[in-house]
Amino acid sequence: MGDSPRTEVTVHGLVHEVEIHDLSPTSAYVVGLPALEVDTKVAIAIISADGTRVSTLGQAKYSITPEVATRFRVRPGTRVELRDPVSPEDERFAMVISALVNERSGGSPAMPTLASSLDFQPTLRLTAPSLMFLTGAMNQLDAATKATAAFVGALDDLDVPSLLSMLELGRKSGRLELDHAGVRVVILLSKGRIVDASSSPVDGDPIAVLDDVIEWKEGQFQLHALEPEKRVIDLGVTQVLIEHAQRLDEAGRR
Repeated sequence: MGDSPRTEVTVHGLVHEVEIHDLSPTSAYVVGLPALEVDTKVAIAIISADGTRVSTLGQAKYSITPEVATRFRVRPGTRVELRDPVSPEDERFAMVISALVNERSGGSPAMPTLASSLDFQPTLRLTAPSLMFLTGAMNQLDAATKATAAFVGALDDLDVPSLLSMLELGRKSGRLELDHAGVRVVILLSKGRIVDASSSPVDGDPIAVLDDVIEWKEGQFQLHALEPEKRVIDLGVTQVLIEHAQRLDEAGRR
């Protein structure tokens, strides 16, 4: 097993040896898994050098694809929400992680007995600032949609590609309104996929509207949670961003 502890995640009966880049008693950012659907059930285990094992269950909150990870300058991975302790094994896992977090933050080591020594340490790394921002923004979005309030902000702080990527990651449905220089663009999303895009006062083809709004650097946005009734198009955000970049590249070569 080697001298270093390791982390395993089991999904659909398959065991994956992974890296944990951000671990707390309630969640983990896991690198080394295939992209998972939201709410996919997983089991996560940390195994010390001498084979001592603690584990718990959780579910996927969102996955960051390689394309989106490049934009946020983080490694592709999956945010896993750990379930509240409901068994002695869950309690043991939570106690171990709490002790590790406390030790890393400068508190007094308080490692529970594991039959192994206090050098039991999973692979922990500090979260990248961009991922911290993404997580915070998604939490704000979750709170807003659950309260049936609009999620609002400025494009100066969160540009259009990042905003759309975030909504795709969270598989959000709603009416996204963006305003800049007297122009309003409305993008309808269903579970993170773009199903329509229009603008006023001058309307156009949805793809042309998306090509234009992706370049906006200033303005305001607000998202109202709803499930669109009509579907004019059906596009993934990552696909839209890649095709937009390709068109810009082709135009630059002419």
